[in-house]
Amino acid sequence: MMKFCSNCGRLVSYPKRMCEECESKYAESTSGRHDPRSRQFYNSKAWKDLSTYKLQQEHYTCEECGGIATDVHHIVPILEDWSKRLDYSNLQALCDSCHKKKRTKR
Repeated sequence: MMKFCSNCGRLVSYPKRMCEECESKYAESTSGRHDPRSRQFYNSKAWKDLSTYKLQQEHYTCEECGGIATDVHHIVPILEDWSKRLDYSNLQALCDSCHKKKRTKR
C-alpha cells in the first residue's frame, strides 16, 4: 500500500510518514533538540525574554515573508556556535512556515 509523504507529497510505502529525502532533512533539522544543554537553554528565562523582545522589536512580522512571526530563529545554530545563543544579531523573527524551511535547509 502506498501513501503520500507528509512533507513533499511523493509516494511512499505505508506505514512510512516521509520519503527518504524528507526523513533525512528532518533528522538533520531536529538534531540537537534532544541535547540536554540545548533543551535547558530553550527553557531558560534568558532565552524566553530575548526571543519575546526580538518578536516585539520586529512587530511580530516575519523577516522572510512579511507574515505573522511566531518563532525566533538562530541564524548560526547554537550547536555550531554556542557563544551566539544570546547574540541579538544572530536572531531572526519568522513565521512557522519560514522557520520550518530554514531548519530543513541546514
